[in-house]
Amino acid sequence: MEEHAATASRAKELIAYAYLHAFANDGTLDDHELEFMKKLALKDGVIDDEEARAIHRLLDHLEGHAISTKVASTLGAFRQLYPREHYL
Repeated sequence: MEEHAATASRAKELIAYAYLHAFANDGTLDDHELEFMKKLALKDGVIDDEEARAIHRLLDHLEGHAISTKVASTLGAFRQLYPREHYL
């Protein structure tokens, strides 16, 4: 049997973690939750298109919620690297 070394997107894991853990307690992301999500998305070394779309959906959820300066800065950098219009 031949094995394939394909990497799987972690988009579903990102969404599940965010809604089951991060957003469940207070509706927003703190520094530690965001760091965990970054590690999850970058586990294979890249953020693929599915992961970028998932992260943009999560950012939509954060609109109107208070977030720390550190989280805002990290999310701002993500938006610059992965412009929303490329992932609609």
